[in-house]
Amino acid sequence: SGQRGLGEHVDDSELSFNLLLSEPGSFEGGGTRFPSLRDMQGDTLKPQQGEMLAHFGRLRHGGAPVSSGTRHILAGFVRCRPLAEMWQEMTGLAGGGPPI
Repeated sequence: SGQRGLGEHVDDSELSFNLLLSEPGSFEGGGTRFPSLRDMQGDTLKPQQGEMLAHFGRLRHGGAPVSSGTRHILAGFVRCRPLAEMWQEMTGLAGGGPPI
């Protein structure tokens, strides 16, 4: 089970990242596609094993399909604003500190 690819979308996060866990030779295809890069040298970034790709979560992107083999990644999302708001509430700084 798992996904062979993922259509273009935006994430609900300020920072999104994925870390390639598989050896690049164990699969064909894959990578993270950014439509905004199409006019440059290519729109799909393919990190090496152990490398992390991070980007603004609301930047349109997608997962290029894996045509053979298995590609394992660790994906994560960082939502800064909700954490900052929670911290302000917990410390009593809500409304009294600098804007977030």
